[in-house]
Amino acid sequence: MLIEANALTKRFGGLNALDAIDIAVGDRELLGVIGPNGAGKTTLFDVLTGVVKPTSGRVTYAGEDITGIQAHRMPHLGIFRTFQRASVFRELTTTENLIIGRHVKIDTNLFDDLFLSAKCRKQEEEAREKANQVLNFIGIQHLASQFAGTLSYGNQKLLSLGVALMGEPKVLLLDEPAAGMNPTEINKLMTLVKELKKSLMTIIVVEHDMKFIMDLCERIVVLNFGSIIAQGTPQEVSHNEDVIRVYLGNKATKRC
Repeated sequence: MLIEANALTKRFGGLNALDAIDIAVGDRELLGVIGPNGAGKTTLFDVLTGVVKPTSGRVTYAGEDITGIQAHRMPHLGIFRTFQRASVFRELTTTENLIIGRHVKIDTNLFDDLFLSAKCRKQEEEAREKANQVLNFIGIQHLASQFAGTLSYGNQKLLSLGVALMGEPKVLLLDEPAAGMNPTEINKLMTLVKELKKSLMTIIVVEHDMKFIMDLCERIVVLNFGSIIAQGTPQEVSHNEDVIRVYLGNKATKRC
């Protein structure tokens, strides 16, 4: 398994946001994580990506213990995430936002930056070329020179995805990527994520849109009050009585 969480627990005061859960994600797998509000989904992402430290338990990546590693170091391991809300620099252009996302691949020192060395110029050129590739992939190349704050919310979400892709992730965690998008944008996003899966990337998705998650993911983990209550294929999960009782209801057949 590429990523494993063993007996992972996170307490906030007297609340167990995660309660000794075990999750294993295979290399190149596309895993969905669902559950009602407060189930622990975002906390799981926060712990896996070093935003918060677990109270107990362990996280391993490619066999290496990465428990508690700080969030800013995760991209250097190839682990990237997006957030529930579009996180962009509103006063910078779309292209400039993407170039900032390339920082993890930049290998220059103060001398290079101050004197615009050949190495610095080469890496800046490579960053702009990569930004153009990403813009074309996410389909907003026509917005390259627009300020991010002027983009529609759906396009800001796509830009957030693009920023993560600039670091060439091996593992991508998407926290409610379809939230705030209209049906056309959601279909476009689904196509993009499927294409990313073909590029041999491991992807973990938290999402409330049941049609999106059921159509997209190979396996789904269901959380409730910080515990795993079910996991399996979309069909297995959608017919699980506990999942239907605590969460799905009629969501499996409509967008929510």
